[in-house]
Amino acid sequence: MGIRSPLGWTIIGPTDKIGQEDSFNVNFLRLETQDDDETLSQQVEKFWNTDFVDLVSSSKVPMSVEDERALRIMEESSKKVSGHYQIALPWRQQPPYLPNSRILASHRLQLLKKFLRDHKLFESYRATIDDYISKGYAQRVPKEELDVDGKPLWYLPHHAVFNPNKPGKLRAVFDCAARHKGTSLNDQLLTGPDLTNSLFGVLVRFRQEPVALSSDIEAMFHQVMVDAKDADALRFLWWTDDDLFKQPVEYRMKVHLFGSTSSPSCASFGLRKTAQDNAGDFDNEVVDTVLKNFYVDDCLKSVKSTEVAIALREDLCDLLSRGGFRLTKWLCNRKEVLETIPSSYRAPSVFDLDLNSNVLPTEEPLVFSGT
Repeated sequence: MGIRSPLGWTIIGPTDKIGQEDSFNVNFLRLETQDDDETLSQQVEKFWNTDFVDLVSSSKVPMSVEDERALRIMEESSKKVSGHYQIALPWRQQPPYLPNSRILASHRLQLLKKFLRDHKLFESYRATIDDYISKGYAQRVPKEELDVDGKPLWYLPHHAVFNPNKPGKLRAVFDCAARHKGTSLNDQLLTGPDLTNSLFGVLVRFRQEPVALSSDIEAMFHQVMVDAKDADALRFLWWTDDDLFKQPVEYRMKVHLFGSTSSPSCASFGLRKTAQDNAGDFDNEVVDTVLKNFYVDDCLKSVKSTEVAIALREDLCDLLSRGGFRLTKWLCNRKEVLETIPSSYRAPSVFDLDLNSNVLPTEEPLVFSGT
């Protein structure tokens, strides 16, 4: 069948003969004038520019007024403190409406006490809290700072969460959505702009080259500190000396929390700022990897050769360490690259891998890792 269109004549239809099993279609375009040729070239160029543009930029929704305000707070408050970026909480209003929620946190802690009467569970939970304190993510509130004047104050309930993919591993999660007198911490925070790369774009770029690298930022949110004036809005109650019958004492988190509505934006801002602030010391590919090949805390990158992969991995670790971020759980589809990575930095499936073997384990991107 022939169809005449603004671009010329097109022949469409099957070319098979009766009784023939296999068939195919032919589409043929005949241009009538030179002007048609020029028009077609423009149309093809427009098609490529619109349909194959990098989805990282094309799929983003423009920032709202609130997003712009949150971004401005991040930019104006960000500074380096002890090797990490410190970013203020993006409050929806100043001062935020935060009625004293200690009674809420105390009630939830009593419910948690019943759960922690199981000795093994208590040991796991206590180890998590102790880990937060030892790593500087949390601190006990000094006596002289228990009374707060002129700063936001909020007490966060916390509870245990289990990951079905990691049997025996327990996580202490702070409930930023817990409500008291009609509000919650999340209600008072701006979400902030979506600074996360398009997952589709990250995965497409991951398939471009033959040598694949993947890794995970260890506790990404906890590597970005909150402004000291906001830390009392992240208080929680816990017992001392492992004694559940003592009166709990007050602690506060010093970092952005998993579960806070603003944390993804603040953490991504800190990650991108690390790359931008140190761009002059690294090749463009290293900086672009941070800006384009991360999906939240997961890095998915492919390169042309093992030599490039080895150098890139080292540079990425160096660059991100300048912002307090640590890349771990490395995987690669080349043994030569894995041999250069200390076993403690590899993904669990290749901790004790026999690198003399011809078989490498397989992993699903974005599944083996996690915050």
